Amino acid sequence: MVLVPYQKVRYYLKEQAKAAQRPKNKYELYNLRHSQLRNVIERMFGVLKSRFLIFDKGRRGYTRKTQVKIV
Repeated sequence: MVLVPYQKVRYYLKEQAKAAQRPKNKYELYNLRHSQLRNVIERMFGVLKSRFLIFDKGRRGYTRKTQVKIV
């Protein structure tokens, strides 16, 4: 299951800061929280990639393509 932000509603944190406003309705609040969570998750992946280099570079001799064997 994937939760996506509402379309045509202010989303990015920079837009909220430039407007110097709080969210006006539940849709803007949801998009604000979604944006904040997305930033945390992206930072987490950055930390994992710096700590475990295999996530960033992959293993030698293996491709990133998934091969499916059809029987």
